[in-house]
Amino acid sequence: MKSKNIPADIRQKSIKEAQIEINSIMAKLEEPGVKIEKSIDQYNRVIQLNEHIHEQFKKQAEEIKYKIMHSMEDQGETRSATDNFSVTLKEDVLPQITDFDALCNWVLENKNFGLFRKQLLATAYREELQLNEAIPGVEPVTKQNLTFKTLK
Repeated sequence: MKSKNIPADIRQKSIKEAQIEINSIMAKLEEPGVKIEKSIDQYNRVIQLNEHIHEQFKKQAEEIKYKIMHSMEDQGETRSATDNFSVTLKEDVLPQITDFDALCNWVLENKNFGLFRKQLLATAYREELQLNEAIPGVEPVTKQNLTFKTLK
């Protein structure tokens, strides 16, 4: 769920306020005789509240992480520890593709397929299945899911 799909009244809540509302909704849903229509709306609200809490927590965790990183950099430290945890400051080199065709040609020429993730895109796979009977080396697996969409 994207934050733009979270109602404004939820986006204004603190983490604590959102947790309190979730607890209240859960208590109501556990009562006997709750109608399914109300359950669906309330379930969706819980999902939105939970996503908001998750987003707020992620923001706070990132802020703390960057404060620790900058503090370690300022002190010239690459490792720090307490009795319970240790942290290490390191840099990694990551790929950023600028020319996909050139990359594919290089991979083919060098037979270095290990650079690619061994996973097919589901949408492209389903389209290919509709056009052809099967793709060698791949078998379809059906997964059931329940989707909630906001209708207002």
